[in-house]
Amino acid sequence: MQLNDSYILDWNNGRLAKELFVMANYTNGTHISLLFSVRDIYSMGDAKQIGDPNIDFKFTFSVSKERSDYFFEIFDRLKKRPFDNKVRLSNGTFEDVSIVGLKPDITKTDHTVSEMEYTRYEYLFSGKASSIIAYTYLLETTIDFFSQIWGYDESGGEHQLLKYPIGSMVCLKKDNSIDYVVIDLDYSTRGSNNIYYTISEMKMKGTIITYGDAMNVSEKEIVWSRNGRIDDILNGN
Repeated sequence: MQLNDSYILDWNNGRLAKELFVMANYTNGTHISLLFSVRDIYSMGDAKQIGDPNIDFKFTFSVSKERSDYFFEIFDRLKKRPFDNKVRLSNGTFEDVSIVGLKPDITKTDHTVSEMEYTRYEYLFSGKASSIIAYTYLLETTIDFFSQIWGYDESGGEHQLLKYPIGSMVCLKKDNSIDYVVIDLDYSTRGSNNIYYTISEMKMKGTIITYGDAMNVSEKEIVWSRNGRIDDILNGN
């Protein structure tokens, strides 16, 4: 997982203190490093590079109370992925960007909007700037993925936005003779945030179902199976 240059630079738009500035520097043409500088806001002097400064930051968002567990399931999966970014330290060396050891103070408050119950989460961060930027990125990326799966109307009604929810029976477009079942979702942050479907071949033997190897596919690579959905088979419908 990697923080891209546009995300890093966006922190200069009101998220960092006015005297702080962060740059995104490509290292060896592949990895992006964070370089922090401090500047005199009352003069036109050059900025002075510093290490990884300590900052305070607050991030607040609300999630459907009923789906909070689902939200943090996505977050916990993303949280396990290491960052490819590095941060320049005050001695000129570089260190891996990591959220290990960063423990935000979290406050939860239940509230209602349009007759729908939400939980508001307020994260108060205090620590190394690079770690806080990375942690906030994980939360914002989780919000993006969650919004691709669940939608809500003005009356508080919940809508499944995925074309093929987990449990759907599908076929590959290039070969509709084999049935697959969607067993999981893969959250890809490569380039942009895209959800892929993890599918496994289904083999029916009487009332027993066995499964083949799993693979990840995009939505455009699959179609609905002519045999219906897995729950229809299990329920005998």
